[in-house]
Amino acid sequence: MGKPAVSRDAFRGLFAFYAAKAHHNHKPEGEHCLLKLFGSAEDIPDNLLLQWSDRVELLGSEPLAA
Repeated sequence: MGKPAVSRDAFRGLFAFYAAKAHHNHKPEGEHCLLKLFGSAEDIPDNLLLQWSDRVELLGSEPLAA
């Protein structure tokens, strides 16, 4: 694993999006959990960011089904 391809702010933003979706779906437990999990970009462990980046690259290399 090398340098993460995904920034901390982008990763946190993704989880903020999921929290907003949970709020919209009236699931306060899920919203609270997501917001508490990554309250700050500094809360994101380096190894999680690296794993996410590696998996995103793998998904991006697969051709889309028609």
